[in-house]
Amino acid sequence: MAATAVDLGDAVCQSAPQMQRKAHANLALAPDRRGVAVVVPAYDAATGLGAVLAGVLRHIDAGAVFVIDDGSRDRTADIAREAGVRLVQHAENRGKGAALQTGFEAARRGGYSHVLTIDADGQHLPECIPAFLAARDSGDIVIGSRLHDPVGMPRERLFSNRATAAILSALANQTILDGQSGYRLHALAAIDGMPLASRGYMLESEILVRASRAGARIAHVPIPCIYGDQQSGIHPVHDKLRFLWLVVRSFFW
Repeated sequence: MAATAVDLGDAVCQSAPQMQRKAHANLALAPDRRGVAVVVPAYDAATGLGAVLAGVLRHIDAGAVFVIDDGSRDRTADIAREAGVRLVQHAENRGKGAALQTGFEAARRGGYSHVLTIDADGQHLPECIPAFLAARDSGDIVIGSRLHDPVGMPRERLFSNRATAAILSALANQTILDGQSGYRLHALAAIDGMPLASRGYMLESEILVRASRAGARIAHVPIPCIYGDQQSGIHPVHDKLRFLWLVVRSFFW
């Protein structure tokens, strides 16, 4: 199994000031963003959402950005409205998987061909968006991989991520470098019609396996590994059990 990566040199994930300077100097060379929607699943994300949206809006028009408020109890919805992006709200918390499916459907109805998913907590740099756009023709699903340089990733998360990636690669019959990264560019044609059944974070793994078995190509772009004060929504026990159940179910797909 050979991994597909895109070598973008120093154009990958530069800091915001660098990207702004380059944008002004090379606007005509900017990657094509036509047909691309951004979906931001968000639950009680008021702390980081504003900065994430500000970064996203440097690269994507507000009308193509969908915040999926998954039953938040804080100002998440207000921040989305203030940013001028599209807001879709769940009446109650249904989990990241449900938020992603809502976002995919909203993008389909809007006529978009691709969806870039980015987390609301600031662990995914919006400055990497041009790298994903430049790689859109390299794969049907382009994953932002942190494992090329996992400095700062907690040891237990690094071990879990590598183990998960190895298992998913075997199930998908192609190399998946970072199976736990939610920073991805999806061609909607590659996931349309899938009988997705997983809830929560397992939906992202299910998409990779089902799409790969249907012939989708997986590609990767390197992204920085960022861990701050954010609390991971992945439960160390429950989600491991859910992943094992996903593996078992995958043999019957």
